[in-house]
Amino acid sequence: MAQLTLQDLLAVKTKQELFTEFVALLSAAGFKGTDFTTFAIDRANLEIESDALEDLWVVVQDIAKGMHLDTAIKGWLTLKAKSDYQIDRVESEYTKGLEKLTLLPGAGPYTITAGDLLLSDSAGHFYRNTNATPVVLTTASPESFVEITATTPGAGSNVATNTITTVNEGSTGIQVNNIGIGAPATIVGTLPTLPLATNGKVLGIITNQGLVQQSISITFPSDYATLAAAVAGINGLIAGVQSPVRSFAKIVTVGPDQVLAMETTDTGGTVSIQLTGNARPELYLSSVATGFYLNDTPASISSAYQSGPFNILGQTLVLSFTESGTNYGNQSLAFTNNYNTIAAVADFINASPVFTVNGVRWVTASDQGGRLILETIKQGGAIAMTIVPSTVNITLGLPLTTQTSVGKSGWLTQEGRDEEDDESLRLRCKSKWGILGAGTRDAFLTWTKEATIKAQKVVVYANLFNGVAKPGAVSIYVGALTGGIDNATVTEIYNYILPKMPIMSDLYVSSVNTRPVVYSGVVTIESAFNNAGTRAAIRNNIALYSQSLQIKETVYKRKIERQILLVPGVVDVVLATPTANTTVALNEVGVITEDLINPLIFRVV
Repeated sequence: MAQLTLQDLLAVKTKQELFTEFVALLSAAGFKGTDFTTFAIDRANLEIESDALEDLWVVVQDIAKGMHLDTAIKGWLTLKAKSDYQIDRVESEYTKGLEKLTLLPGAGPYTITAGDLLLSDSAGHFYRNTNATPVVLTTASPESFVEITATTPGAGSNVATNTITTVNEGSTGIQVNNIGIGAPATIVGTLPTLPLATNGKVLGIITNQGLVQQSISITFPSDYATLAAAVAGINGLIAGVQSPVRSFAKIVTVGPDQVLAMETTDTGGTVSIQLTGNARPELYLSSVATGFYLNDTPASISSAYQSGPFNILGQTLVLSFTESGTNYGNQSLAFTNNYNTIAAVADFINASPVFTVNGVRWVTASDQGGRLILETIKQGGAIAMTIVPSTVNITLGLPLTTQTSVGKSGWLTQEGRDEEDDESLRLRCKSKWGILGAGTRDAFLTWTKEATIKAQKVVVYANLFNGVAKPGAVSIYVGALTGGIDNATVTEIYNYILPKMPIMSDLYVSSVNTRPVVYSGVVTIESAFNNAGTRAAIRNNIALYSQSLQIKETVYKRKIERQILLVPGVVDVVLATPTANTTVALNEVGVITEDLINPLIFRVV
């Protein structure tokens, strides 16, 4: 028997090819051709044998492919990666998030335990409630939040907010929506001068929840020597008014300082509070605040890891802020001393009466493992913070170019993730050889992905330290499916890689900055497809395209349009925004979201 080559083993023989070979061999042995005609018993036996051998050839091919990294697929590749490279395939992950439950009028009471509810969006993504403790809904307490988990793993269940609204199994007297956990609308004061001169002054309190507005006016009978006395006095006056105003006063800590705050008890992005009257300045309070969702994240800008002393006397830190498209301009903080630690720098920033909008402090600084972290106190996708180039940036390791960080909004507590595909796993195996060189790009890619499964988008730059050319330095920017990563994960990656680096090399690790790309326009659909499912499919297609974007990858307008046109029933699309392709920086990743003010318009034909 001739020795088979690898190519022979990789070439699967079909049933017909095997049958033809059998006939040829038997004919050469003296069998008659009439023995293999249609309906002949010998032909039937040969066909059965050929069919079985075809299946065997497929197995032989899989085994042959499985011996080589370039040809192994699926389970064979998983085995190859584990046995030869000590690399596990990244498993799929279930989407988890927070769902708001609201008892409908006249319904209940209900006790909701894990698994009671099967929920879905209009695009066919299903979720079970997985709350660890029972939730009770009554007329006295008609709202609550529960954790929900997708019934199938994968990124496809990372749907937009306000889409999981259908109850398929469970109590029918419940309204559901994935809006996230609401935080109150809070107005935080600036540092007060005591006593508070409020005697005879009037404070107006206006609260809004959607279209429902309530207001009261209170007159202060005295001044207040302490914040605690002011809180007690305000809450007493509110309680004495026969009006269901949902607000109260409290003491909050901002940085090292205690200030007065007014806060709504109702929560979420539809809730607002407005203060009026001549007592407001005496209380050191601004005028307007809107609620948001606690699972939002702030806009955050991080420094590189730097060592003291920090000789920044007389140098300035420059930031600017944007909220819902309104830019409040540049604000500068001049440092009055030199500092030995990042913690001391952070304390000075927090104690300084700058970086405020309408009298409300917007920034908090912290030392996280030797890095200066600047975060907006307000959270969510409507909030942006920009750092402006200045001399202090060099010393503190802050970005040396104008960079904007945008807060992230959503309902997710855990992003769903698809199982790692063959090409990604194969590439990680090949990249691992770079570890032997210790200074290769592949080594840093491999280490980053080894450090955490959250590192789903990675880019490595040599001879660059946070955007500035520096021989021997390495800059790594990391992102998740839907944007950046948290500071704790950045620190985890840094601490994992640093001991493995060559001596005398500098390492910079950072979350990617997100570049928001907002879409709006007109979509033309056929009348038979004029339903919520079509609209959900459009938004989910765009979300999947957004998740596929890599760091520094251009966001193409035509690709956004194509995701819309791929949905059955869509005839045409004309986008108003974006007006052109969006080019992102080396440390940015595009995040595509629908314009909340000007959402898609659907035209039916």
